[in-house]
Amino acid sequence: NTQTVVRRTYRSRAELLSGEADAAFAADGARLVSAWVERTLPPHGTLACRFAVRFAFNDEPFPAWPRGLWGEAGLRRAVVAHEEACAALPALAPPMRRFEPLALKAVGTLRSLRYLDYDGRRRRRMTIHVSKSGTAATWFWDTGIALPGLGIMREREAAAGAVRILCDGIRPDGTPPVTYERQTYTYSYQIPLLAWGVGQFLQLCPDARLLRQAYPPLSRYVRHWLERYSTARGLVIYPPGCTSLDDALRWHTGSPLTPSNGQAWHAKDWGRARPDLFESPDTNAFLYLELRTLAALARALGRDAEARDWDRRARRLAAAINRWLLDPVTHAYQDR
Repeated sequence: NTQTVVRRTYRSRAELLSGEADAAFAADGARLVSAWVERTLPPHGTLACRFAVRFAFNDEPFPAWPRGLWGEAGLRRAVVAHEEACAALPALAPPMRRFEPLALKAVGTLRSLRYLDYDGRRRRRMTIHVSKSGTAATWFWDTGIALPGLGIMREREAAAGAVRILCDGIRPDGTPPVTYERQTYTYSYQIPLLAWGVGQFLQLCPDARLLRQAYPPLSRYVRHWLERYSTARGLVIYPPGCTSLDDALRWHTGSPLTPSNGQAWHAKDWGRARPDLFESPDTNAFLYLELRTLAALARALGRDAEARDWDRRARRLAAAINRWLLDPVTHAYQDR
């Protein structure tokens, strides 16, 4: 799925439990089937048939069935939790109200991507597996971009768990992880946007403890970028061996983007991504957001001197972006 993450095959197992004594299921190839079951439905009445399913991933054991599985309380809690997440969405502006069904679906999608994992110290952590690929992992930038949505829907548990897992994986020298999968970190680089996501989440769901825990490793990883990948112009390059920029064909060694005459777009060999050969507006803009966010986080912690330093770094980077990447003729930002 990327140049730096190993392709893997995953196996999911499911166990179905029926709350009806006469509804017995059996596997029939790829289907679950039951024998014929008869019920009498009174006029204008209702009939409830209850089933439960639990999942296990790869070699994990099945989770225990919760207490009071067939009671009303468990189902009510699940329904209420989902309804609260939907109700937390702010009212959309009039031109955007036609997208409300899509926003509600997004809430359901994010809730379905929560995953109960173990962190590096074998503590249970609820996290979030958001990515476009088939890699079931807590991703660095995918988590960053999902955190504002999790904050809007007040999904504190998964958001805080994902942040703690990723921050725990930032090495002492500031090297960030790209994924946390099967209780193992993979190291590379993704778009620097995690601090921004954390800042957005904390504005919506204040958490003083999470702020104190996340600020030092987030600061460490941003300094790592600035110290190792800054150029003489005061900009940064995207480090070699990247992920999450695999769709930016302008950075591939097989560019230019125009295929040869008679060659289909999909048939062109685009080569490997080499964003380290460019000073790009998007990478630098993302890092600018990280600096501004770290200034706000430092200020919230009472670290005023650090906040002023982050602000100074942000102003210098913004000036370099506008000096070197803004085309004076087209007034568009371009790679150098």
